[in-house]
Amino acid sequence: MRPALLLITSLSACYAGSELGPMPAEAGSSGADSSTSDADVPDPGLEGSSSSTGQGPSAETGQEASSGSTTGADDDGGTTTGGLDTGSSSGGVARLGCDALPDALLCEDFDGELDPSVWQTVNAPGADAVIVDGQLQIQLSSLDNAHAFIRTESIFPVADNRFFGRVMLQITPYSPTGHDYLMSAEGPLDGTTARYRLDSNNSGRLNSRYTHASVPQHGGWRKLGHQTQGEAWTCLEWEFDGATNSIRFWFDGVLDEEMLVDGAVEDPPWVAPAFERFELGYRTYQAAQNGDDFTISYDDLALDVSRIGCPDQRSSG
Repeated sequence: MRPALLLITSLSACYAGSELGPMPAEAGSSGADSSTSDADVPDPGLEGSSSSTGQGPSAETGQEASSGSTTGADDDGGTTTGGLDTGSSSGGVARLGCDALPDALLCEDFDGELDPSVWQTVNAPGADAVIVDGQLQIQLSSLDNAHAFIRTESIFPVADNRFFGRVMLQITPYSPTGHDYLMSAEGPLDGTTARYRLDSNNSGRLNSRYTHASVPQHGGWRKLGHQTQGEAWTCLEWEFDGATNSIRFWFDGVLDEEMLVDGAVEDPPWVAPAFERFELGYRTYQAAQNGDDFTISYDDLALDVSRIGCPDQRSSG
């Protein structure tokens, strides 16, 4: 890995402003997309390996290779109804730092070592999840299936099978060009594993993603939306609502309507599992076309039963 690309620019960098990354966004459709892009290759889903193995999935079978606590293939099915609030408010005054969130389901500011009773760390060949200067950094080499994550089961089950999250996100120097994966909540459904996910396609265009064995196409269902910007901090928020089979993502306090999954109207619905594990990190399904290495930085992670909100700005570290 090239060390120069693994450093965050400065401890005084702020979670503010918008800079265009050096990679332009490719054209993509909005709304549900059941086809694959030219950047996709067979997507077997995320394996359940532990930090000691780094075992990847089989690209030929599309099944998960697992030596950890959970297993399962990607699937889908079922029906539901329910309304969804599509407002785009900023969520009120943001509460920063874990001292300000004493009642949150889980808060992690990465100012020290991760609690092993709460978090499991997965480091696969070609990637590392490490704490650097008060941030979680996913340091990726340009390899197929390079990935590293932190995972927790500590907050589950959650009331009404519904929870919110917030984290600060920065990708350096820009988003990889192919199909990538950042985050999921998963659990059992119809004898296998289903996932609500956040993925990236087409040079950093983020998308809601649903995977379950009953979903016919590889990589699951997706709704393309927010375009990432290299070297810039973004406040990422989400709601995974298993009671209504709904997903919402906000970026810097604004709801992304293109990524909205509304269980009252989706046909077929994105049937949620009983959530039992959350993970955050990064995975590249294909090596970057130009061979660059990448650093994905996270800070101020919180999970709760209500929306947490974003800061206007904050110095990192």
